[in-house]
Amino acid sequence: MAYSQQYERSEYDDCEYGSTYCNEQQFPKYKDYSTQGSYGRQRIPQGQIMRVCCKANPDYALGVRDGKVMLVYYNPSDPTQQWVKDETWSNRVRDEVGHPAFCLVNKATGQALRHAPAACREVLLSEYEAGSFDESVMWSESEDMGYGYRTIRMANNIGLNLDAFQADRKNGGVREGTHAVLWKWNKQENQLWKLSPCY
Repeated sequence: MAYSQQYERSEYDDCEYGSTYCNEQQFPKYKDYSTQGSYGRQRIPQGQIMRVCCKANPDYALGVRDGKVMLVYYNPSDPTQQWVKDETWSNRVRDEVGHPAFCLVNKATGQALRHAPAACREVLLSEYEAGSFDESVMWSESEDMGYGYRTIRMANNIGLNLDAFQADRKNGGVREGTHAVLWKWNKQENQLWKLSPCY
């Protein structure tokens, strides 16, 4: 399935891990979906509901704010921080080292976590149709890198990893609103993630 949007030049083009972009942003509080019925439930596939946290600071979880994917302080009652791990294609689609592919679908929006169009760009959200094959929303995990943390990478290009942008120790770690991007492996904790069941 082809990407449906045209992408403008990103603020992350030619970026370095020393800029102050994330420090200067103001991020809104999450919208309360708890009283809004199914909030796209018909698009939500079957699968375990997961929290996605980063080893750089596990007090934060991957969430959705104003249509963007970012790290926010964990709130177990916030459905924008809950992701369904859809493993429908796991037996048929594997990455180049044989690890099974899966999709992450946001419980609040019904949208899937989608690959960024290039390295150093923000990951995206995409409308999701359960059972429909779309490489751009398929991810895989590495082996366990310790304490249950793994890299999450594009299933069709394991060289690009999910990365909490500028959240390595040198740049001050995770902040509210830290953006999620794709980045080559740099052996830092801001590229290690744990998928934990939400109860």
